[in-house]
Order: sequence, then C-alpha cells, then structure tokens
Amino acid sequence: MQGLTQVLASSFADVVSVDRLQRNVDGLFHVQTLQLQLGHGRTTLLLREKLAMPSRSSSLLALRIGCDWNKTDLVFDGDVSAVASSSSGLYSCPSLWAIVHWQMSKKPVSEDLLLVWIDPGGTPMQHAPIKISEHSVLVWHRYTATQPLSPGEWTLEVQSMEQGILARRTFFVYREPSQIPWHKVKEFFDVLPS
Repeated sequence: MQGLTQVLASSFADVVSVDRLQRNVDGLFHVQTLQLQLGHGRTTLLLREKLAMPSRSSSLLALRIGCDWNKTDLVFDGDVSAVASSSSGLYSCPSLWAIVHWQMSKKPVSEDLLLVWIDPGGTPMQHAPIKISEHSVLVWHRYTATQPLSPGEWTLEVQSMEQGILARRTFFVYREPSQIPWHKVKEFFDVLPS
C-alpha cells in the first residue's frame, strides 16, 4: 500500500506509520485494511478496501483486484485496487491478480465463465476462461498479458455465457503515487476514523 500511503501523505497529512490489519485471522477472509497514524497528533485512520459486488443476483459474491496474491494465506501481499504499472522497481506490482468470491452450492454446479481485462482505452487485453463448481468459494487468476500496464482506469469483467456480465470491477494503474486521484482512493476504500 505504499502508493496509497504517499497519496494520503501528500493530500492532507504526514503519515507516520502504516499497519496492515486482519491478515486472514483464524482462516477467515478479510478485506484489506490499513491503519494509518497521521501527523504529530497521532490521529489514526483506517482505510478499508471496498469490494465490487455483482450487478444482479448471482452466486458471485465479490470481485477484487490486487498485487501479489498469497495462495497460502489467501491475502494480497501488495496493493489492492490502485496498483503500480511496472512489475519491478520502487513502485511495482510483480503480479496482478483477480480474486472472485463465490457462493458454495448445495447442488452439483458447473459453469464456464470468462474474465476480461480491459485497458483504459476500452481494449480487451486478456480473456481468461475459469470454471466454477459447487465447491468453488474462492477463485483466483493471474493477469499475464502485456506489461507494463497502461496507466489509468482499468476494468475487469466476469462474464457468463448465459447471463452476460455478472460483475465489473474498475481499478486504477499508476506510474507514480501522485497520479492516484483522491476521488479514486474514496471510490475503492472506505476512510474511517479508528
């Protein structure tokens, strides 16, 4: 969350420290939450990731985008929702992932879905088929198309052959943290007092 921290620091306060909270405690899935200590007055803020929800009733519960998915702990080790364009360097996203939270079914289910990664110009950059079964709860997919990513607002769509677009998630790609607009931080994160 280095990029978001710098945006906050340049926007309204000096960020003294940042701690990640809720790192999959007791095997439960948690959204990414950062606790920030601001300025010399030690004001504390929480930044909590907002999940993209389906546009209509669906077994798909939520959609997330982030860097460095940890398959063991089932958490992002890197930034979420606002990610660096490069896979290396000071501001980097070595691997970009889509995470789909799915409702487990009590009856046998098998559905073929398509993840479509769309760049800021509206061009589909990658089509990735995924299969959902009755045992699916968490499905992840790594973006493997063109790197570095073009800066700007990207979109990920989860499409069903029968039902069309089930969910859509936008995320912001930056070269420098100063490129992240404050309205995007508020779009992707709840900013809460602790």
